Amino acid sequence: MDNLEEWQLYFIEMMEKAPFEKYDLNFDLDNPAIKAHFTIEQYLDYFCYNGKVGKIWAIISMLCKPKVIVELGTAFGNRTDLIGRLNPNAKLYSVDIVDPLPLNNIRVPTGYLARLNKTPFTFIHGRSWETQIDEKVNLCYVDADHREDSVYKDSIWAWEVKDENDWYIIWDDYPLPSVEKAVNRFCKEKELTLRSIGGYKYVGSKTIPYKEKKKCQI
Repeated sequence: MDNLEEWQLYFIEMMEKAPFEKYDLNFDLDNPAIKAHFTIEQYLDYFCYNGKVGKIWAIISMLCKPKVIVELGTAFGNRTDLIGRLNPNAKLYSVDIVDPLPLNNIRVPTGYLARLNKTPFTFIHGRSWETQIDEKVNLCYVDADHREDSVYKDSIWAWEVKDENDWYIIWDDYPLPSVEKAVNRFCKEKELTLRSIGGYKYVGSKTIPYKEKKKCQI
């Protein structure tokens, strides 16, 4: 534990506070993110000791301390589960137009992995940019419909519901041309500086300090 970074200690602390249920479906078993849900040891190996995604979300959670989080695009609930575990005191909403999810010959509730682990979140069924909530949002994660017009509408929605004093909008899959065009258009219109955190792009009331580990040269 002496060699662990601060974010890893935070990650482990949050995991120790949360229940863990073994993945129980015969679906997508070769997916490393799914294998991580077989045991808590595999979960920590994948997300904490060897995982960039775990680092990114631990840093975001630890430094931003969001009180209200909205995830646009729930799907299987892998990210929902991770975000919820790392932000146990936040109110987490997750939105998806598909419910339940079709998985081969079965259908399961959207957000299945988070539901399996009893990760507290409120699921909202509907179009992401039509979501109605009463609170101002500190952190909005945009990962729903990846078509350009949809990403742009999601971005405008996130902008309009943000907490003016403390807010972040994070986009997944920016390398996709449709996402890139929508995000760049949004940032240009709002005169915002687009920043990077790992593989994500974000804008916010503050800069999130994040550094990639340098790879050893052989």
